Amino acid sequence: MAPLIIVGLVLLAVYAGTKRLSGLQIVGVIALTMMGIVLVIFPNLSTRIANFLGVGRGTDLIFYLAVLGGLFVASNFYFRFKRHEQALIALARESAIERAHEPTSAAVTRLRAHGDRPVEQIQQDLDRIES
Repeated sequence: MAPLIIVGLVLLAVYAGTKRLSGLQIVGVIALTMMGIVLVIFPNLSTRIANFLGVGRGTDLIFYLAVLGGLFVASNFYFRFKRHEQALIALARESAIERAHEPTSAAVTRLRAHGDRPVEQIQQDLDRIES
């Protein structure tokens, strides 16, 4: 079973290495792969490390590290998603400003019939509230 796990770890490292990762991420993938290979070859080592750190069993230590790794990956995805969301909002605003045009008189009449007000009137209301 150990050779199969080692081959899986190496394939995972090669797959991750073919993706566009930063230098620190590549170092992390290589370090995790090497640590996984060492722990597969020497299973008692995880127990000794766990005992040194005050964790009951080596399996528990690996599980805790996996949970921490999962939280790191999830937070990384979340913050990347938020950055992309902000960039998309900025692009949408720029596009809306570039494509904006003065409404025709028919459109203004139709908007006012639905309760919409021109920008100038809204600005006057805001100025009145602020003062």
